Amino acid sequence: MVDISLNCLHVQGDGNYEFTIITNPENSVEKFQKDIKEKITESTGAEEDIFNDIEADQLTLWQVRVDYSDEKEFSSFTSDRKNLKKLEGIIGDYWTEQPPKEFIHVIVYIPYLTILRMLDSLTILSQAVAFKDYKNISLQQLYNEQYIKQGNILFYNRTYKDVEFTHKCKINDIYSIRKLSVIFTFANNKEMLMSFDSLTELELYILKSNDRFKNIKRTTGSAYDWFFIIDKDVNKGSIAELRKQYVKNEINSTEKEEKEEAENKKEINMDPEMLGERDILPIRDSIRFKLLNKAKKEFLKRYDKKIPSSCVIEGLVDNKEVLVAFMDQPEGTPVHLPSEFESFPVLISYEALELYHRSYTLYLA
Repeated sequence: MVDISLNCLHVQGDGNYEFTIITNPENSVEKFQKDIKEKITESTGAEEDIFNDIEADQLTLWQVRVDYSDEKEFSSFTSDRKNLKKLEGIIGDYWTEQPPKEFIHVIVYIPYLTILRMLDSLTILSQAVAFKDYKNISLQQLYNEQYIKQGNILFYNRTYKDVEFTHKCKINDIYSIRKLSVIFTFANNKEMLMSFDSLTELELYILKSNDRFKNIKRTTGSAYDWFFIIDKDVNKGSIAELRKQYVKNEINSTEKEEKEEAENKKEINMDPEMLGERDILPIRDSIRFKLLNKAKKEFLKRYDKKIPSSCVIEGLVDNKEVLVAFMDQPEGTPVHLPSEFESFPVLISYEALELYHRSYTLYLA
């Protein structure tokens, strides 16, 4: 067959993207999906690295016949429109010759991309909020999470009104929200266990050691900027910096959980339909059989070790090309398989398999 050009419209939240793909009616929809992904990836470039997390088989394609003047109709996309037909199988099932070039022929929709963008926006927002509020992280939180440890050196280093102050004491305990217990070392090297209600109170105590500031009541700035943590001779930075690091690590942990959750949603609709009492008929068309057989092999590569199935076969059910997985486990056991794979519906059955030869319509006795 002769190649045809199909006008595509990628529906996305920040503006739709139009492009044309040249394909052949004998090509599979799976190959068409890969061509479309490559085209969109080229067009978005580094600005849309998030698109790299999308697999080609996660592109949902719909056959339409829409005039370019009606493009805005798809600004808010829903898949329940009556004039949409989902592409499955091969291109020739929908176009055998060149359709009119003044129309949009294919709508490209990627549900998972919408999820990723939403998560990305939430992450940026959470970072902005979190770094604004890092000052709310208490000493006790840092102590409980081992950013500050018992035995660490608390090093005060500040030039205050042209007077340089440096002092070291050892962390004994941090309790309540801000209260801390330290082993304070005096100028004569004498040590004493002392408690302070806050870092600010400890700073004032150190500043009062200078006669010039013996009556000081308050200081400028934040004490969290002038106290540093030394752990086994390694300066871990100021407590203000440790607060920021704590928030950053919390965000990274949240991002990881959100990404894992999104990854779990990659498989759209993990709820395959039951075969039930329906018959499985053979596929007589050799080209279609090879296409479905290839999909079956890819399916087995991905899921064979994850799901205890006795076998997976290809066939016709309700006059549709499908993959049927016969489960090797008690009926009712949850099965985490996609409802479709490479555009072919996936059915499951807990019943015994009845074998047939694809050359015959009748089952073997």
